[in-house]
Amino acid sequence: MPARLPPWIPASIRHAPIDFAWRGAQQHCGPVNAVTPLLRKLDNTTLCGQLSLCAGLLSWAAVRFMDAAAEAASCLELAEAAFAYQVDWRYADPSAGSVRTAPDAPPALSALMEVAVYLWKGMDRATYWDSIHAPVRETFHAAHVVQHVMPQAERPAFVDWFELAIARVQQHAHAPHGPAHSRNDFDNPEDWQRFIAAHRGPALPPELLDPGFDYQPAQREALAARFLARLDGSTNRYLRSPQEMLRLGFDGEPYRLGAPRQPSP
Repeated sequence: MPARLPPWIPASIRHAPIDFAWRGAQQHCGPVNAVTPLLRKLDNTTLCGQLSLCAGLLSWAAVRFMDAAAEAASCLELAEAAFAYQVDWRYADPSAGSVRTAPDAPPALSALMEVAVYLWKGMDRATYWDSIHAPVRETFHAAHVVQHVMPQAERPAFVDWFELAIARVQQHAHAPHGPAHSRNDFDNPEDWQRFIAAHRGPALPPELLDPGFDYQPAQREALAARFLARLDGSTNRYLRSPQEMLRLGFDGEPYRLGAPRQPSP
């Protein structure tokens, strides 16, 4: 089935006019070098925490522009795939779609694809999968764009959602404390993988972002398992088939939670 519309996003934003000012891609993102209060709120979380937030932001943008840009449906697929990617990078193939750069016009497509590119960059395995760093800046910039394009009447609902989502991620996906290390600081690959897995963090289910869902950490694994089981790689271009995952070295049954997360080769 196609990626589901998140129930926590007001359907009214889909039908609002495209009447916001738009100067082009990357002209409405956050300050490039400044450390702002929002950036501080987002910082010190795991990779999975940041991917969850950025996927949520892309979902808002996709619903906002569903009537104005055909690419909205594929952006919802990318947001869905980001949650599977958290379980194991083999689940998602971010290069399978057309997300690379955002055009400067028309405004709806430009804004939508800019937010999609931020999530796409966060899902760059070479940059973030085996890193102590999380794509905080990508989430930060995506949030500025999404807030800018929200209809005035629904902007408070978006802000309230984002504040709650950040608080939940900070509570359930806070980055480990302690000194930073590199791969060379470890005597064997297994110790490095244990260290980096803690910074990557456990995979989070989409329910974490739902204000109407009373999320409890004890539910995480069951919710993630249910999410994986209902995914369909044949209807989401960003999801790999079980056969493709096994060819990439996945150990276990694809789309069934239980196999250990695989280290990068």
